[in-house]
Amino acid sequence: MPKAPRKKSKDLPKGVRPFAFHGTDVDPSNTSGDQIVCQCSFCGSEEKLWIHRDTTKWQCFICRAERRKEEGASGNSTGFLRLLHTLSLESTEPEHYEELAHDRKLHPNSLMRWGVAKSYIDGTWLVPGYNSKGQMCNLYRYGWNYKTKRSMLYPTPPSEIHGHQLFGVPQLDPSCDTIYLCESIWDSIAAWEIVGDCVLGIPTLQTFRDSWVELFKGKHVRLALDNDHPRTNKITGEEEPPAVLSVLQRISSMISGVARSVEYSSHDLESSELPNLQLPSGYDVRDWINADD
Repeated sequence: MPKAPRKKSKDLPKGVRPFAFHGTDVDPSNTSGDQIVCQCSFCGSEEKLWIHRDTTKWQCFICRAERRKEEGASGNSTGFLRLLHTLSLESTEPEHYEELAHDRKLHPNSLMRWGVAKSYIDGTWLVPGYNSKGQMCNLYRYGWNYKTKRSMLYPTPPSEIHGHQLFGVPQLDPSCDTIYLCESIWDSIAAWEIVGDCVLGIPTLQTFRDSWVELFKGKHVRLALDNDHPRTNKITGEEEPPAVLSVLQRISSMISGVARSVEYSSHDLESSELPNLQLPSGYDVRDWINADD
């Protein structure tokens, strides 16, 4: 499993953080005016990638000459992410998906359909995130977190430029009657394997944004979230309701004004009460699908 992105990218000028996050070797002292000069991660040319330290505007003088303009050999960091994703999809072979599919208990073809790919730059697994218009605006890295001892998705920084985005927007059938909103890319893909093109995913419950509400207009919405149990307060010793409940209420209030209905959907994608104490805390869609494995 690839390591988590290096934290030192936080100490770099804002404009170059997205590039360093995805493996570009950035030396902030190698400058020309407001530009930081780097080796291009795409063509390998030394000191041909120039990135504005504040605006994320970039260009590679070699790539720009060799590539068609529409392929994105210059632009802002969003253009960089889109070009990286395109090249990563092209270079990821079908056999590369087998290990990740086994680890996540999903079908390899499903990972391909949702745009998951190995980074063209350093081989880290990448997951695209989209705005409500279906435009890719963030590219997540899937890496190991040594603090939590598990793999996690890391969004491209800085958050004020890219921010958290949705999973699955390109696959969503706009004519569907019901939308299932899942937590995490992996549960979203698992649900999609069952119910088809009526699934959207969010990175975490806390990341739901106002700009996504329009996607749920006129739809029945089922919030397919993890089965979190009540927790014991370590200080008072008192039992507290699952944290997911307050977030569930917030999301429901945000979309209830446009949606036809909003319900909590349990691990089996049927309407249910939260939590189900007969099942383990955190039980989710993938747990249910793979219960007999």
